[in-house]
Amino acid sequence: MHSEGTFEPHLVINHITLPPASEWAPQIRGWAWILPLKGICYWQQPAETKELLAGSVLVVGGAFPGVIRSSRLGETLLAYFFVEPENLAGLLSLTEQARLQRAAARKPAPVRLLGPEDPVAGRYKALCQTTASDALLRLQLIQMFLELMDSELRDDSAERAIDTTDARARLRVLLKQMAAAQLLDLSLTDLLPRVQCSLRHLSRLFREETGMSFREKQIELRLTRACHLLATTSDRVIDIALASGFQSGSFFNLAFKDRFGVSPGHWRRQKKLKGTARQRIVRMLPL
Repeated sequence: MHSEGTFEPHLVINHITLPPASEWAPQIRGWAWILPLKGICYWQQPAETKELLAGSVLVVGGAFPGVIRSSRLGETLLAYFFVEPENLAGLLSLTEQARLQRAAARKPAPVRLLGPEDPVAGRYKALCQTTASDALLRLQLIQMFLELMDSELRDDSAERAIDTTDARARLRVLLKQMAAAQLLDLSLTDLLPRVQCSLRHLSRLFREETGMSFREKQIELRLTRACHLLATTSDRVIDIALASGFQSGSFFNLAFKDRFGVSPGHWRRQKKLKGTARQRIVRMLPL
């Protein structure tokens, strides 16, 4: 989740035009897919510069250290979209979300450059021109992303060999199989029949496996959903609180302010003001 910056929904193809001799440093959340549609540009990071041909695709994680620089010869048109693993709670398990988040946060930043002849690059370019519905487009973007990230999502041999007679192993299997969104309305007690251990032992195992308590993870998931609803709908704050799994508006306000430092209403107003006044920040390079 993000407390600063302009909100842009993930899985939406955006476009940006870079004037000649300018550069753009995208504020990446999760993973970014950047496709030059027209013009000449370069990807620059410390000690490395690569030309991005029209039709090629740059796939980069959130620790992106560089900039996209347009040629002095003419403007560049880019298409881009973000994929945020935490916002795929209905599709990814907690284990899969954690793998993708860890991969995106690696340093140096994980970067893949797909040439114009790559089938995935061709699919992306075709999606930039599609007339499909938004829902179908999102599904195709998700599929393209997950296919490319298959190695990060796949279990290794050590995990497959775990003895499932052990409570920890059973919890790991459950966390890999269950979509993260299912935890929104469950209690830790609901997991007991699958893990088959005491409540106290399950609580300890959950914290050790996820890095936080069940309650903390549940609140994190609920706040992620609430942020999306606040930014993309005009629903009342209390309705968003209930839709996100909070039992009362007062607890939602308390949890939200503790995480973001402002109330949900104030956070929403900030995002809308930034969205209305937003100007693409493209820095001109010296001639």
